[in-house]
Amino acid sequence: MMTEEKLREVIERLRGMVEARRGINTWFSANIFAGHIEHLHDMPDKMLGFLAEGRREKLMRWVGFMQGALWMMGVDLEELKRMNMPDEEK
Repeated sequence: MMTEEKLREVIERLRGMVEARRGINTWFSANIFAGHIEHLHDMPDKMLGFLAEGRREKLMRWVGFMQGALWMMGVDLEELKRMNMPDEEK
């Protein structure tokens, strides 16, 4: 099970990945993800709230959702998988 510190790290990495893609204007992002990136942008703050409330299962579903959305936007699947691994297994 991931520690609270590790979950915070994952949330902040996801936030950074979304931020990096906000300004990308390709046909794919403009037509398929129009508006969706803003939803992803708002998710990390809510996820930190779930962590503070002890709502770990919901938080993990949201982590998976964000990772899936980022994968569809071209983020390397291996990078996303390593994000959840304990540091000693990377």
